[in-house]
Parts: sequence; C-alpha cells; structure tokens
Amino acid sequence: MGTTWPLDADLARDGIDEVARLFFPRQVRLGRIAPLTRSLLVQPDGAATGHLLAGDGLDPRAAAARGPAEATVSGPAEALYLLLWGRTGLDDARLRLDGDPGAARAVLGTAIVP
Repeated sequence: MGTTWPLDADLARDGIDEVARLFFPRQVRLGRIAPLTRSLLVQPDGAATGHLLAGDGLDPRAAAARGPAEATVSGPAEALYLLLWGRTGLDDARLRLDGDPGAARAVLGTAIVP
C-alpha cells in the first residue's frame, strides 16, 4: 500500500471533506452501506476541526450528539486522504491513532467511498 507520488495538501484536505460530507452519506442514502455503528474522527495536522464519520453522515449534529469519536486518526492530510480511499493503512508511519483501534478498523473497513 502507499503511494510514491506527492499529493497536494490542499487537494487532500478538500478530498477528505468530500469523502466525509458527500461520498460517505451518499453510500448510506443509496443503501450501499448501513449507517455506521462505530465512529472515527479524521483530523488533518494543522486543521482547526476534523471530520466525524459516524451514523449516516447526513446530520453532523446527530453524530456529534452521540458523544466523542471512539477513535481519532490524525496526520498529514495527504496520508489521511489515501487512508480513506484504502490506498494506505493505519500502519502508515505518518498516521497517529488514538482511541479504540477496533472502531477505526470498523469504519475504514466499510465502503464509505464507492
């Protein structure tokens, strides 16, 4: 896994947002996946806020009302973007995982992207 070509950080941050706000909720809405029962916060380095992947992804307030994420994965936006698309794994040295590793694996093991 992994990539050998550079990925622009701004493009990667935009891509993370696109996965969290568009692709993941669409996968649920189309019935391709069930709402998530576990939760993961994706936190790019230097970003003020992260992206919570939880529930159906359609209502961020409902997901936030569930409480804090069970796990948080943080690191460079480029590595996080690749992680969300299954192009790298949680074992990528650029990434840091806090919280429940099982929750992170459960969310990332779901078809949150087409």
